[in-house]
Amino acid sequence: MIGPLPQQRKPLKDIYLYGNPYGEKPETRVDWLKGLKVKMIPPERAEVLYYVGCTTAYEPSLHPIGKSLVRLFQYLHTDFGILKEEICCGEPARRMGDEGLFQEMMNRNLDQFKSFGIKTIVTISPHCFNVFLNEYSSIQGEIKIQHYTQFLAEAFKEKKPLFKREVSSVVTYHDPCYLGKHNQIFNPPRELLKMIPGVKLVEMKMTREESLCCGGGGGRMFAEVEEERRLSDMRIAQALEAGANIIATACPWCYKMLQTSIQDSNLGDKITVKDVAEILSESL
Repeated sequence: MIGPLPQQRKPLKDIYLYGNPYGEKPETRVDWLKGLKVKMIPPERAEVLYYVGCTTAYEPSLHPIGKSLVRLFQYLHTDFGILKEEICCGEPARRMGDEGLFQEMMNRNLDQFKSFGIKTIVTISPHCFNVFLNEYSSIQGEIKIQHYTQFLAEAFKEKKPLFKREVSSVVTYHDPCYLGKHNQIFNPPRELLKMIPGVKLVEMKMTREESLCCGGGGGRMFAEVEEERRLSDMRIAQALEAGANIIATACPWCYKMLQTSIQDSNLGDKITVKDVAEILSESL
């Protein structure tokens, strides 16, 4: 195994020291929840563990996504809670080549899940979802693992959602790799977007199994790699070609990569990136 890249050594060290790849203080991880009434596990218990993930917890531009999902859970009267001492799922460590650190983070998470009797985990990030579902082998069959788009699509089929506010936009959906290609979850996000009044859903030329990666996976979020044209720039061009003014996704890393491309290309007047949870919450 070759790696990590020089720029990836710091996030690996930060995961080891702080429990997140950004070097942020663990005690600030739930600061984004201020003003929201959410169960903290422990001391409380809940039927559903809402696993937020490092990027959404620490990146201010992603806090609205975290809050949107809280609002949607509350609308559905979901009995959910957040780990008081949530730590990284370990996925970045494994992808960047530090298997020992991955094993340590996995075991720490497993101890929490088992100690607090967790039976269902709903994640924001497809990366967290994939690693829990496919790489935490000891909980397979014991804990139900869902990405939030799966959870909401099922819940809203049973309870007719009161989406009232029209979102008069042409929306295209970008399939995150670890939701789409790796786990074949293509329909739930699209079903949710179709529930929103005013949304015209269009497809880009590379979609579903053929979807183009945003360029952030495999540790690329933490290392600049020279390339003639960034994958995220190509994806924004494809969204514009499809006639969209919103590119929707359901992954914090995709969100950040696409947002950076829009900003760097000065295309903010033509297109914006939004998470599916944000659009749903805005329409309630």
